[in-house]
Amino acid sequence: MPHRYNVKGSHMVHYIWSEKVEGMKVSRIRFQDINLQKPSWLAAKHSPLPPADRDYTTKAPCETCTSCNCTWSHVYAAGWMCLNEGCKEHFQLDGDTCTDLTWNPVWMNERTEWPQHIIPPFPLKPTPPLTDSNVPSLEEETSLSCWKGMVCPKCGRCNSRTKWDEWKCLNAACDFELPVTHTVFPARALVEKHGFEFQGQAISFDKCYAPVTKRETEWPGLWRHSTYDIPGGNVVSHFHANAVINQQPGGANEILEALQGSKLGMERFSMGNASAEGLSLVRHFAINYGMPYKYVVSVDSKPFSEAPPTIMNIVNRLTWAGKKVVNDGTYQQFNELLCLGYFENQSIGVSPITLTPLFHLLIQPTITNNKRHNQYHDDGEKDLGPTIASISIGGEAIMTIRMKAKFYFYPKGQTPETYDPLADIEPGTQLYKERLELARLYKAVQKQDEEMDEEEEEEDNDTQERTSPRRAYLRAKTALFAALANDKRKTAPVILSLDLKHGDMVVMHGHPLQARYEHAVTPKGKLRYGLTCRYVKPGNIPLAERWKGDFGIRAEDAYDG
Repeated sequence: MPHRYNVKGSHMVHYIWSEKVEGMKVSRIRFQDINLQKPSWLAAKHSPLPPADRDYTTKAPCETCTSCNCTWSHVYAAGWMCLNEGCKEHFQLDGDTCTDLTWNPVWMNERTEWPQHIIPPFPLKPTPPLTDSNVPSLEEETSLSCWKGMVCPKCGRCNSRTKWDEWKCLNAACDFELPVTHTVFPARALVEKHGFEFQGQAISFDKCYAPVTKRETEWPGLWRHSTYDIPGGNVVSHFHANAVINQQPGGANEILEALQGSKLGMERFSMGNASAEGLSLVRHFAINYGMPYKYVVSVDSKPFSEAPPTIMNIVNRLTWAGKKVVNDGTYQQFNELLCLGYFENQSIGVSPITLTPLFHLLIQPTITNNKRHNQYHDDGEKDLGPTIASISIGGEAIMTIRMKAKFYFYPKGQTPETYDPLADIEPGTQLYKERLELARLYKAVQKQDEEMDEEEEEEDNDTQERTSPRRAYLRAKTALFAALANDKRKTAPVILSLDLKHGDMVVMHGHPLQARYEHAVTPKGKLRYGLTCRYVKPGNIPLAERWKGDFGIRAEDAYDG
């Protein structure tokens, strides 16, 4: 094969059977070209042309198995045998397992005629990518088919979509490029079906579960400010926008239109250390401004001095939100912004390349994390400050937070005999309430033992009364380990779910939040931007790069809610 991945052509299934290879049952499928009049590109050079008149009548002889009553062709040169993997006579030749896998030449040369009235369901090569003149709607411009890939019309290479603003062939010897000018869609076009925009203060659809606690809601201006405390001094704040806030000058509506109309240069980056062989791309488009920052992949960062006004407007707004949450004098000025763009079915994360059922092409990344395409991660890099602020622009999304599995689950290998009932129990961990109750019962046993040492002479009079705490403790410990054994979950449950709408901002604060917890954002719409500000510690950043994070906001221009 000339390349790692090759498009063979359109085929029909000629035969399916099962054989044995070194004692293992192996399923086999024989494919046949649909068009037998055209030379296959797999054929050796200078091969003769296919015969003009095909013999469709000569077939290998068939026999019926006396054990399972299934009929099979004479596939192997060694002789006929049953090819039904469920039969006791499977792959038996004269009572022994066949080891000679040489094909029967008659069977190899037989051909099946493709019905002339049946047209293959789709062309082998997909239609060229959309151009400016034929993009009539949001559905088409941001759809899955608009970003999953193309076949270069110039050289034939299969390409993933890597650029937000253009189609580009990844063949170094090919210069095919097709610029894409995005239609600017208003915010109302991105509202979910049956969705609505709040005119007054927004209604919160957030959900929190133990050990998260919700503070009393605050109402700065037209914002709704929901704050959630997570054990360890961690805070998550959700600023709910409404239509009035979004329609203000410099608001989310203007930001959305400016982002769509700007050539930011967002692209999908390759994962150099991905476990899958071949090209692996992140499942979103990205560009970074300010201090260099590596999140899932390393991204070249542009200085704030080269950022368009809308990017600095976002930094201004997120600075207000960050200071609103961290109001104890410890706020660190953001010096980095990561802009992520999402089309249909995209989310943060990386996906290895897999087969597309439509084109037989290995150009469509599919995420492997879960059915909703969300990938949990944290922003806990050692070079980051404790405060992270983000704004959601365009389509809606759901943000969820859960404890990392290594902290949530009780350590494997522990037994009732090695269990320490007095060990510290972190709120929100696996069977937290049951373990707290077990600790209480154990302390009752300890207290009873101390009393027994002081009153040994009365032991025979109240044996039943003194043993009841110990019995309760042992029963509870047995029940705890039974519950641990029956808990088959691989991940911790979600403790906080935020319903993010257009213009909403979220601030996460606290180093332990990133160290012990992880979050995921699942876009729901056809087009969404997620922009996040951080403070990157300059200590590990090359001196020549630190200036990129410098910027200033005039007092009269500072956003105040």
